[in-house]
Amino acid sequence: MSSSTPRIAIVGAGPGGLLLARYLQIHSIPCAVYERESSRHVRSQGGSLDLHVESGQRALKDVGLFDQFKKLARTEGEQLKIIDKTGALLFDSPPGGGGGRPEIDRTELRDMLLDSLEPDTVKWDHFVSATPIPSSSGYTLTFANRPCATVDILVGADGAWSHIRPLLTSVRPLYSSITFIELSISNIKRHPHLISLIGNGMAFIMSEGKGIIPQRNSSGTVKVYVGLQVPENWLEQNPLPSNASAAKDFVAGLFPGWNTELLELIHAADNEPIVGRKIYALPPDLTWSTDSKGIALLGDAAHVMSPFAGQGVNLALLDASEIGAALVEALAPKTRKSEPPLSLQETLAEVDKGFRNYELAMWKRAQKNGRKSAASLDFMFADDSPAGIVKFFNSFGPPPPPPPMLPPLILDSGDSKGFGQGNSEYI
Repeated sequence: MSSSTPRIAIVGAGPGGLLLARYLQIHSIPCAVYERESSRHVRSQGGSLDLHVESGQRALKDVGLFDQFKKLARTEGEQLKIIDKTGALLFDSPPGGGGGRPEIDRTELRDMLLDSLEPDTVKWDHFVSATPIPSSSGYTLTFANRPCATVDILVGADGAWSHIRPLLTSVRPLYSSITFIELSISNIKRHPHLISLIGNGMAFIMSEGKGIIPQRNSSGTVKVYVGLQVPENWLEQNPLPSNASAAKDFVAGLFPGWNTELLELIHAADNEPIVGRKIYALPPDLTWSTDSKGIALLGDAAHVMSPFAGQGVNLALLDASEIGAALVEALAPKTRKSEPPLSLQETLAEVDKGFRNYELAMWKRAQKNGRKSAASLDFMFADDSPAGIVKFFNSFGPPPPPPPMLPPLILDSGDSKGFGQGNSEYI
């Protein structure tokens, strides 16, 4: 590696961080991804998500993985039902993929991205334990129980509580007013009445400012998210029982007067530890101006929002693709061979130009979708819910015919190899 070639670190092996690594590798730009988890399967990656044509699908096309995505995607998973506490069905979108936003399990998406990378790209069990220290030689990453690493370019893809974000802004996420309790039903075929209730995709079962949100995943699994509008310290004041059966009884008891068939979504859950999570969000209008060089944020690290606009992973993938494009523009070999090679400082100045242009586009879409997410949260958990949700979805009219799934972008480089945490693990 020449002295003018910058060392690149991506912190966080979520979908955005992995897509960025893939983008760089298909353009022969080396990088390392540092991930706090000890292996790819150490924990659940959450439920299912839909990838949008203009963001998530576009990013997969940019890096040559769209064909693989199509093999894993479930168009029938786009179905949505809206139900109230009595069990009355108030809205039902037809199954069959009319929205052009097929579903994929988060674990399958992450595995697809991981498998597309060169061996040892991801450095597992590397928890960045503090905000990196800038110096004249770059940024020093301090890991818990691992040797430090010094890099020139640093991309924070490390979720809502990013250790990289403080290098750019002191703003921290704020509690959204919503706490989730997550359960799983691993074999829904044992409960045919619940299959009929949920449908092929997701159901919003909402009333009185709270809800039960079941979501079909692959392999017969259903994720069940219980959403509560409660104070930030509610989980501490109401700890979930450690016994799974007692915990399910406790959660079901939060819905007095609800149709007992709906509460079966809770009682039918697996007897495993039940997780409570608070939902946080950054201000939608967040921007920053800084003298820090060679740093970019993507996904939840840049713009964590509540999951009620369905944009988290989609935006992370698009962010990653655009950061990748900026780095390739700055770092790829120049076509005019008569030009002398750039020094490291000159190269980093080119990188910063690309990062600043990326930020302008990223802030614009983060503002739009952050506001949309906050508005969706408000009407989903309003006192008269689900009236606002039904009105919102009815405003779109009948779904249009599905758009064609375009073929992936053909990369014209002969040596190309293909593909470019927080609340985003939720719906």
